[in-house]
Amino acid sequence: MRSTFALLLLLPLSGFAQTKEEKDVLAAVQLMFDGMAAHSAEKLMAATSTSAQFVATNGDQSRLITREAFVKSNESNKSAALERIWEPKVRIRGTIADVWAEYDYHRDGKFDHCGIDAFQLVREAGAWKIVSVMWTSEKEGCKPSPLGPPKP
Repeated sequence: MRSTFALLLLLPLSGFAQTKEEKDVLAAVQLMFDGMAAHSAEKLMAATSTSAQFVATNGDQSRLITREAFVKSNESNKSAALERIWEPKVRIRGTIADVWAEYDYHRDGKFDHCGIDAFQLVREAGAWKIVSVMWTSEKEGCKPSPLGPPKP
């Protein structure tokens, strides 16, 4: 009984209930994170639509970033980047999808900030592509990630 209960606690984090379509949407998001970590323009371009835009918010301030500027900034910043989301809420209707999730961001192995990521995606030529990413950037009041500390 105890092991069954422990297994039930892990199911929401395991992706057990995700459909193939939800997994495909989340794979596009993960490709973007992988591109950020690898400072790979190729991966970032593969994950995003040519018209993708990024909006960073911090308090009352917001900043619009083009795809090209985001990719260039990521390539030039060589710090070790790790962004993780958990318990994503995925909605899909036809050729559009969105993902809303809490995240934490670590730079060079140290916690930097947390917040909410909001992704909007479209299906282009059979593949999910990110067209918009908005995020909050919070330094205080961050809840500990259920993923635990980052693994080196």
